[in-house]
Amino acid sequence: ALYSAAYILIANFSAHLILRSFWIGLVGLDRTYPHGINIHRLSYPRFLREYVQEHIGDLNRLTMLVDRASSVIFSFTFLIVGILSFVAVVNAFVIVVSLLLNINGIVVGLVIATCAVTTFAIPTLTVLLIDKFTDRYKPEWKDSSPRFERTAKRIYHFLHIATPRFFMAPIMYVLSSNIKRWKFLVLLWTYIGAAALIGFFSATGIVQYKSAIFYPDETGSHSIEASYYENQRTEDKYSHTPMIQSDVITDKYIRLFIPYNIRNNDSLLRHSGSVQPFAKEGISWRLYDKKPSLAITSAEQEQKALECLKGFYSITLNDSALTGAEFLFYEYPKTTMKGIITYIPAEAAHKGRNMLLIRERFAARPRSWYISFWM
Repeated sequence: ALYSAAYILIANFSAHLILRSFWIGLVGLDRTYPHGINIHRLSYPRFLREYVQEHIGDLNRLTMLVDRASSVIFSFTFLIVGILSFVAVVNAFVIVVSLLLNINGIVVGLVIATCAVTTFAIPTLTVLLIDKFTDRYKPEWKDSSPRFERTAKRIYHFLHIATPRFFMAPIMYVLSSNIKRWKFLVLLWTYIGAAALIGFFSATGIVQYKSAIFYPDETGSHSIEASYYENQRTEDKYSHTPMIQSDVITDKYIRLFIPYNIRNNDSLLRHSGSVQPFAKEGISWRLYDKKPSLAITSAEQEQKALECLKGFYSITLNDSALTGAEFLFYEYPKTTMKGIITYIPAEAAHKGRNMLLIRERFAARPRSWYISFWM
């Protein structure tokens, strides 16, 4: 929703800027030449002069049309962006509640359902409410049932406060009362649908513009990624990619850190064997000073957990498997990024370019990282 709102802002503000620039030119031209076009001084045939006088001659009319179009675009942009922002807020709220209640398995379904309801129901319900509660479309039961009328007003007031209608209602009422309803609905739904598709395609990378045609889209064995090296990263930037200290190693050890990715929890549980997790996934409530029921503090269990994490990755240095590397739990100070860290003797590498390859062995969607460094 936020991707879609951003693209709508860019497109509509660009159109508004162009129309406003044209409008300013028309206003200035009218002030300079208040009589408009001098038809008699045009060296055109008679029928062309008549056409110009009939369709273009009235600058005031054209100025008003451009001003009206610019204003409608600006206000309609605010209306659509407000709806999409409300969708994003509702989805974020659903995700937070789902995580607090530890119902991670149905988060995706809830988000999709909420997005569909808020995206498609709000415009329709708004127009229906306009029909029901304005004097023009006042139903008969409104006069005959004061109690039902009060209930309807309370519902309407609640929707007005609980949704972004309280600041979008003026725009909604003006547009829906001055434009034919079917045109307004078509315009509204077209914008929301197009924005949703554009935002989805952009966020997922389905549609992208390729300019560097001889440059790969993904990093591989012949690419270097700045996030792989600590000295090239921003200290407070969170990243899920493994990293070493720098691209040029002058130390006696190569420090390899692999972040813990919570998306691999299910895969780790399926291949953990007898290794038990330290705690349940999700929010835990501590009403007393007792430790969680699944808390594990012994060094033996910690070593088993490290071996489980180590076995999840295949690590090779210049095609030689690093099976004897010793891993430790590590948490970065500023980002609080959790993971495992190991120190590889620099003598295991050779002078020149070296390749450190880290692969996920049994993840749902295994990934690979190629980290080049020089000695």
